[in-house]
This record gives sequence, structure tokens and C-alpha cells, in this order.
Amino acid sequence: MSLELGFYQEMNVLVNNIYNYSSNLFLLIKVIIPTAILILLALNIKDNLSKITKLFIYMANIVYVFIGSYHILLLIQLMYSI
Repeated sequence: MSLELGFYQEMNVLVNNIYNYSSNLFLLIKVIIPTAILILLALNIKDNLSKITKLFIYMANIVYVFIGSYHILLLIQLMYSI
């Protein structure tokens, strides 16, 4: 919705083409792919990885969750302001 109204611009060319093709497919991809990656990472983090590598993986996931939550909150706010 924010893309439609011009508040944001998708900078990833591939994802932008998907959005132009179908906004529903765009949302599906933006939710399913990161969720699958997070699940796979959580299930496959090996004990032999260094602590710093694990820390970076967990921190990246936390940042992504916060960004996703922020976007959901913006969408809710936008829906109620229209």
C-alpha cells in the first residue's frame, strides 16, 4: 500500500518487477522467503560455528523482525488513517 501511494520505492529491481506484476505475489514473497530462511537458519545453526558468526546471524534476524514489524505498524496506521 505504501508503494502504491508513493511513500516508499522498492529498490530491488527483481522484487520491483514482481510487485509490478502482482502486489499479492510481492507480499507473499516478502513474507514466505524470509520466514523460510529464518526457520532454516534456526534449525541448521551448527555447534561448530564461531560465537561471533552465531551472533551476527541472530542479530540480522532480530533486525529483520524489527523492520518487518515496523512495516506492519505503518500499514496498520495507514489503513486506519484512510
